[in-house]
Order: sequence, then C-alpha cells, then structure tokens
Amino acid sequence: MADPAAGAGAIKMRYAILILFLLLYSASIALSEDSITFKYSYFGDNKDVRVDSSMFVLKKDLPANTNLSLKFNLDAITGATKQRDVDAVTGATAEEHRYEYGAAVSHKIGEANPTNLGIGYNFSNESDYISHTLNLSASQDIFQRNTTLAGSYTRNWDNISPNTKGWNRNKYVDTFSASIAQVITKKTVALIGYEYSQIDGYQANPYKTVSISGTRYDEVLPEKRKRHAVIARLNQYLPYQSSIHPA
Repeated sequence: MADPAAGAGAIKMRYAILILFLLLYSASIALSEDSITFKYSYFGDNKDVRVDSSMFVLKKDLPANTNLSLKFNLDAITGATKQRDVDAVTGATAEEHRYEYGAAVSHKIGEANPTNLGIGYNFSNESDYISHTLNLSASQDIFQRNTTLAGSYTRNWDNISPNTKGWNRNKYVDTFSASIAQVITKKTVALIGYEYSQIDGYQANPYKTVSISGTRYDEVLPEKRKRHAVIARLNQYLPYQSSIHPA
C-alpha cells in the first residue's frame, strides 16, 4: 500500500510550487524586457516510478550591458522501495526530492565585435548527494561578428553519502572546453569544438553490489578518469522558418 504521508507530502509540494510560480509571475509584470520561464515535465513507467520536475528561470537586465539569471529546479521522485539485495519491491512508497539553485551573471564589452564574459554557480542537494558547480566562460566575436571564439572552465565539488551506509566520499570534476563558430553563408553556420574532462574521486554506484561466491560486495570503479570529446555542428536554415542541426 502507498504511504499516505508521502502522498500528502507530494501534494503539499506541488501547491508550494504553484504559489511560488504565481508570486514570481506577479513580480515579473513590472519588468520591461526581462523574462520569467516556468517548465514542468513528468515521467512515469510501469514500475510505479514517477518523476515530477519543475523549473523556474528568472532573467533580469542590469545596467552596463550586464544580465542576471536565477534558476530554481525541483525534482520529486516517487516509487516503490526496493528490498535490500533482491529484485522484489515492497508495497511501501518512497519519495525523494532534489533541489537545485543557480545564479549566473554575464557581461558584454563592446558593440562591433563584442566580448562576452560569464560566471555561474549551481548548488544541488538531495538526501544522499550534494553538488557545487562553478562555471567561467568567455567568448570573442571577430571579423564583423562572422566568427566567434569561445572557451569555458567548469569545476564540480560533489559529496556522496549513501542513506544505507555510514560513510561519505568526494568527487571532483574539472572540464575545459573551446570552440569556434563560423558564419559560412547567410543561411549556414558551422561550429567545431573540443572538450577535456578530468574526474577524481568516488565514481561508483553506492547502492550497486556484485555477488562473488555467494557474498555481495560494493561496486568498485577507478577513481581517476579522463575524457576527450570533439564536437562538430552545422546549423542550416530551411524555408518556412525552420532549420536543421546535424551534429
């Protein structure tokens, strides 16, 4: 049977989201060229797992070619609880919430071939995982804004503390990226880029176990990993206000 308390908690959370949205919407009426965006998505499967995701994004223009963006995201995950070390599920209902808060500031210098600088911070929190993300970015237009050079650096600090275990581990991720976008014709834009990521710390699934000779052990993965990625994209305008994006 489903847990009535968990169901009531989910209903209260949805009402809280609706009230927050109405307050933000009312505040946005006084904004001129600013914007507020609300996104909602729902996922469900045949194993009684449901995910309600609500996101608010508020963008505000500031003086001196500066823009501020604030974000709040809530994921509510509801599903039947798993019994330990077996595939069966109980009739009880488990509910998990993930909260994400973000803020970003961007600043433009110049008009003919502008330079754009940005800094952003995200904080994500759930019962067994905490994540901090810092992002720095820069881009430069050249050749009458027909070419754009861009680069960014992202740093993640994550802490994993499983609910069923008495320990916590850390994970650190450094990501560097660079790209160049080129206007080829009035209707065609191409981009090529490169991304390097270095991960250091706990990367296994703390709830996943393997069976060896009848004894179950926690999953173990290497704590250092490097990733390289090359990106190529093409944006081609098509008639009737449409486009195609091969990548």
